[in-house]
Amino acid sequence: MSHKISKVSYSDRYLYSPLPVALLYQILRYLCVSNDLKKIDILSMETNNRQNQHNYSHLMSHNWANSEDSKIVIRKLVKSLSVPSSVEFIKRRDLPHSRQLVIEFENGRKITIFLDQGMGFWKLNNYNIEFDFCDDLNIQAS
Repeated sequence: MSHKISKVSYSDRYLYSPLPVALLYQILRYLCVSNDLKKIDILSMETNNRQNQHNYSHLMSHNWANSEDSKIVIRKLVKSLSVPSSVEFIKRRDLPHSRQLVIEFENGRKITIFLDQGMGFWKLNNYNIEFDFCDDLNIQAS
């Protein structure tokens, strides 16, 4: 007998760039389609605007310079899944160091997957995929 997933929680201090955010979104989207998810919780670190190492962010692997933009895009993506959700940005000391994906099933069982580098571990075959950080936030979240 298989049990459907009812809740997914993801915790990661470093959701700073479009690539890991897009990967997380795709995982959540798949879990929503293949299950009757009741809840999604996302926890990440509250940050000030980042001093970007790039003169001009323009690739998916670059960071958002404005931390408010990244928060808005993450919230819009999660909201688009049409599942009750919570997206919180909290102080570093209150967030576990480990990046983890917790999957809860209808029967109450849980699986916790510890991801050493979170979604930031994954790289693109083509490093030069453009991302327009100046675009409207609704478009960035699409």
